[in-house]
Amino acid sequence: MLSRRLSLRALLAIPFLVQALVLAAAIGWLSYQAGQLAVDRLARQLAENIFSRIEKTTNGHLRDSRLIAETVRVAAAAGQLDTDDFAALERYFFHLTQVTPAAPYIYFGNPRGDFIGVDRGFGEGVTTRIKNAGTAGTRYAYRIDAPGDRSRLIPEQSGKFDTLSRPWYRQAMQTGAAGWTPIYLSPVKRVLEMTQAMPIADLHGDIVGAVGVDVSLGYLSQFMRGLSVSPHGVAFLMEPSGELVASSDSSDPFTKTRLAERRMLAAASANPLIREAAMRLLDPGEARLAAGNSSTLSFPGKDGPVQVVAQQLGHGDGLHWIVAVAIPRADLTPDTQSIAYRTLAVCLLVLGVMLAFGLFILRRIRVAIGQLTRAAEKLGGGEWSQPLPTERKDEIGKLARAFATMSEKLRHSMATVSTQNEALTQGTLLLEGTVAARTAELHQQNERLRQEVAERARIELDIRKLSNIVEQTDDSIIVFDAERKIEYVNPGFERLTGYTLAEVAGRSPDFLHVSELEPAYYEAIWIQLAGGEAFGGVVVDRKKNGERYHAAVTITPIPNKDGKIVSYISVAKDVTERERVGEQMRQMLEVDRLTGLMSRPAFTERLQRQVASAGADAPPGRFALLFMDLDGFKRINDEYGHDTGDRVLEVVGRRLRHCLRDEDPVARLGGDEFVALLSDLHGAADAEKVANKIIDEINRPIMLSTNNHHVGITVGIAVFPDDGADAEGLLSRADQAMYAAKKRGKNTYARLANSRAIAS
Repeated sequence: MLSRRLSLRALLAIPFLVQALVLAAAIGWLSYQAGQLAVDRLARQLAENIFSRIEKTTNGHLRDSRLIAETVRVAAAAGQLDTDDFAALERYFFHLTQVTPAAPYIYFGNPRGDFIGVDRGFGEGVTTRIKNAGTAGTRYAYRIDAPGDRSRLIPEQSGKFDTLSRPWYRQAMQTGAAGWTPIYLSPVKRVLEMTQAMPIADLHGDIVGAVGVDVSLGYLSQFMRGLSVSPHGVAFLMEPSGELVASSDSSDPFTKTRLAERRMLAAASANPLIREAAMRLLDPGEARLAAGNSSTLSFPGKDGPVQVVAQQLGHGDGLHWIVAVAIPRADLTPDTQSIAYRTLAVCLLVLGVMLAFGLFILRRIRVAIGQLTRAAEKLGGGEWSQPLPTERKDEIGKLARAFATMSEKLRHSMATVSTQNEALTQGTLLLEGTVAARTAELHQQNERLRQEVAERARIELDIRKLSNIVEQTDDSIIVFDAERKIEYVNPGFERLTGYTLAEVAGRSPDFLHVSELEPAYYEAIWIQLAGGEAFGGVVVDRKKNGERYHAAVTITPIPNKDGKIVSYISVAKDVTERERVGEQMRQMLEVDRLTGLMSRPAFTERLQRQVASAGADAPPGRFALLFMDLDGFKRINDEYGHDTGDRVLEVVGRRLRHCLRDEDPVARLGGDEFVALLSDLHGAADAEKVANKIIDEINRPIMLSTNNHHVGITVGIAVFPDDGADAEGLLSRADQAMYAAKKRGKNTYARLANSRAIAS
């Protein structure tokens, strides 16, 4: 055997040396692998955070443009927007461009080839472009300060223009549905754009043209360039075809040639990270992308491996853009391989020192051990009297003296060995049983301890992950105990409200609520939470500076193992902008844009509620409906133009409002038709008095600029429930009464009863 051919020094030194080498190599390898794993996880977390921010910004950017187009479609379908009235369209588009910077250019075209558009531009001012029968086929562009301004013509943007051949118009009219046009390079603004194209129908459901809302993708490039990826990392958006949409570097998403400018392919980008990542993402064998699922790949870069995390964003309307983040590992951590080498070098140095010291000690004890070994061999052969190095003062001397004592005792003990052998055998068996039982018990305890350690490590890892999410999320998170006292708030809460943890710790979150709201509403929430049921809804809170904001809140009670609620977690998202835009859209749909009176849909809903609340057994004549049409208004429109006609309608709206009580609604149905609802009447005679008052008020001259204008008004009266038991019947009866009054001479009122006209 090998051990017989080796010296004692070699037998002691070689195993020690081998173990030290293996340990040093294992430590170096584990250090390198741990570093690589940490880098990969950090890169993915960073990429997923950037994904969330890009997806949120992109969705909001495109959603606002779709909402603008939808607003135009709804207004036209409700009869609030006359698509043949280009002056009204210009005013409407002018105000819409102020709502959001995502829609700088809104325009409309009809099958006759007419065109009207309002362009907010990028700092050059607002531009109106118009083409209709009066421009003889030429589209003229004007720089304006207000709708209707035609004092500053822009020659370089005026010229021949074929509306029917424009891609956005053809797409909307051919598909009959809303959708995005392909991305194109704007020849004027020098940025990438695409258009939300949508067909427009009138009040009768007939298609009258198409609206287009340009979306400037330059905002996405500006946003992505402001992202902090890593010192050399890059994020970019591209289409599934490989064309670049936006990126975080300073290069443009289009390239110039001698003949023209065209879209830049991501695989042809000057940035090596974008170029290599795009080629691999577009290779079917490299990545599998789907909306909502991310894919990870890596490739060798200039300074080491580069990790790429990509995901396909689903926006609807055929858009499936790919967002990718490429991060060199060298940006996130020092050179893990060099760390492993340094660790191994230190281990080898320690190994050398230990080996030298061990050989020195072995050399000193080798001679004495040799003497003791030879004496022990003879003693084992029965030679009890052997010379031993008992004179030594060290441990070897002690061992020699112990051998001498043992030899003496052995001589006296041999006689009793036989008698004690049996007892020794029984004792050995008993001891083995005890040791086996204790060993099994220790094994069970060790297994339980190992499981507890593993579970605690898993819990600590989950806590670290959750802590990172809570600290990095933009949402506001509050933790408060069962007594409603705040224990913790995250940085998202501090950014949203302006309060720090030190300022709110120990306080009830009720101090954030707006004091004007009903306290019972919030008390009902606490009762619901105390019952173990989570709460979700939108509340109005107040920031530290007094500013109000809307928050979408989810509060979840946290019970202990016995089911008792010990704390609550509140997660809130700032939805102030969403609520503001929604309220603005609701006002645009409920109020007539020209006169400020109630819109037709809002009035119809109010009339239906009035009929439903009155019931079929309501006393006769308790409320009445007035249907009014102006006399002589068409002449003013024809002689003085639509702008003068609009001013006349505004004055008529104010006079109608003046003739009625605050609780009596009045609305403009469209054109020069108006309706009013009179409540709490004693009979039909009250309605006739109001009609006479309206006729006298409208007959007064209307002074606009230097001209006096005269219009009259004809009124039809329908009384509930005599003339109609539902909203539709009342409107129809009042309309018939109005036309009956017009046949009798206009500028009067009438009510139909038993198929006979009763006029003043």
